[in-house]
Amino acid sequence: MDYRKEKTVITVETLRRTVIYSRRRAFTARCGKCAAEVQMLVPERAAALLNTTVREIFRRVETGEIHFSEDEGGTLLVCRNSLAALVGKEINF
Repeated sequence: MDYRKEKTVITVETLRRTVIYSRRRAFTARCGKCAAEVQMLVPERAAALLNTTVREIFRRVETGEIHFSEDEGGTLLVCRNSLAALVGKEINF
């Protein structure tokens, strides 16, 4: 009697992609540096408007070139006025 054992290996791969999208591109909030209610942008939108990277926006926030605040959830919001001053012109959406 020839008893052969067969072994079946099943491999399952999964991929999860999370996309977070907000229809709101700008928020009105108080900028501590401007001391006024101004439009605040998410860093991704600010980077797109300035034709740069999100990392560059964060770097300029860290150096103080761009004003910012954080919402209740800790999301960084960038001051539109400081972006306009940085590029020397009005920024339109």
